[in-house]
Amino acid sequence: MQSAAERASERPTGQWQGNYIVRRIDPRLTTLGASELLRVQVTQDRGAATATLDFAASRAICIDPLDDPCEWIGATEVVPAVITATGLYAELSIAVDRSFFLHLSSPDNNAEAALFALDGEVNYSAVLERDDTQ
Repeated sequence: MQSAAERASERPTGQWQGNYIVRRIDPRLTTLGASELLRVQVTQDRGAATATLDFAASRAICIDPLDDPCEWIGATEVVPAVITATGLYAELSIAVDRSFFLHLSSPDNNAEAALFALDGEVNYSAVLERDDTQ
């Protein structure tokens, strides 16, 4: 049982707190496993305009996910995220030579998501799925 001091020190979680799967929308990817772009864990305090995002890149991160696996698979990092009225935004260091940017429109199932790089070579539409199995 927690003491009053322990309960007082706890912070309520924000609406983004949780585990998610970001699935790439691509007609070539016909299974759930193939469409998995990122696994994401968001940590947010209630009312905070920032969060921490812990991600792991999956097979659909590759420009051509049906080709040989690319070096981006398995990239992991914990990064800061910003929360605005239009969603959650984070810069992901998946590759040494480019920055990726993730946008999640809302913490709801089937919310729109996007992953892109400023060089234009990567511009993936995606959908967000809550992963309550973890």
